[in-house]
Amino acid sequence: MTLLHEATGRRSPTPSVDEIEREVVRAAQRLVGAGGVARGRADLLRVGDASGTADIPAARLARTALAEGRALAAGQVAAAPVFVQDEAYGAVVVTVEGGRSFSEEDLHRLEAVAGLAEVAIGSGRRVEAVRRERERVAALDEARARLLRLASHELRGPLTVVRGYVSMLREGTLPGGAEQLQEVYAILDGKAGQMELLVSQMLEAARLEDGRLCADLRRIDVREPVREAFEGARVLARPVHALSLEEPARPVEVMADAARVTTIVANLLDNAVKYSPRGGPVRCAVRVEGGRAIVEVSDRGLGVAAADQPTLFTRFGRVETPATRHIPGTGLGLHLSRELAQLQRGTLTATSAAGEGSTFSLTLPLAS
Repeated sequence: MTLLHEATGRRSPTPSVDEIEREVVRAAQRLVGAGGVARGRADLLRVGDASGTADIPAARLARTALAEGRALAAGQVAAAPVFVQDEAYGAVVVTVEGGRSFSEEDLHRLEAVAGLAEVAIGSGRRVEAVRRERERVAALDEARARLLRLASHELRGPLTVVRGYVSMLREGTLPGGAEQLQEVYAILDGKAGQMELLVSQMLEAARLEDGRLCADLRRIDVREPVREAFEGARVLARPVHALSLEEPARPVEVMADAARVTTIVANLLDNAVKYSPRGGPVRCAVRVEGGRAIVEVSDRGLGVAAADQPTLFTRFGRVETPATRHIPGTGLGLHLSRELAQLQRGTLTATSAAGEGSTFSLTLPLAS
């Protein structure tokens, strides 16, 4: 016991479960003598290892020792069960050569090693759980801090425009008449839509990080949330963008969350407009294929090179090139959209090529 305690403490003040297992094996070799006078070896077979090697005598004996809850010897093999937190964990198994058999004292020593292994592995598991939780909380704090930095940066642009026009309206310095006012109202509406989309992304990202992101699946006509997203995108688009919506004449019923579908399509349309800085057609289409509804958003904008496409759906993943570096964005829209699609038993995929535009496809199962 002293040997195992000192060995694990010598290598690390908080040894991992793998380190503890290695020291358990070394202790078994030395205490029982498998590595001394007689030639042999020691192992710690976990439950999965023991069940997956049914033809090996050591594995068979390990399973028997676990079933009976005591150390056993059979010929030149001995095994002592290891239970961690009242669950079968595995067995310390020792195999020797040269005709040596195991005495009762050998089995008692092996049981002592197995007993200490239970305590050490249980403690190691708790330490690792605390370490993982600490790392998760640290990563969560960093993600939240980054979200706040992104939000403050991305909101500054549309807020500056809104405040500028509001100031001109209040002071009466806005040139032009009623027609000019209509253009200003459209700009203000568009900037408000940008901020609303950004705030929505921030809230969804926070729910995703906290594990509270969920979907209220109901039977809906998918054309309705798509239309809502399309109308919002038309406000944000500039005259150089030719937005079009194609949909079947009949309802396309799916089991989905209408608000989440709107969010996904709004993100796709927003990206299509942003990454078509010189304008061009932005097409949104709804169709039915193979028992599934497909919503496609395509553009002929900047596109994404094949090497950069794995970054598209990652959190904070932005493909930065000289042509896209100036385009605002948090890198959250596509990541959240894919998560929302999967919550609704759907998929979100992309087809793109640099300089040739992109097509994003949301697929949802039809309602039976």
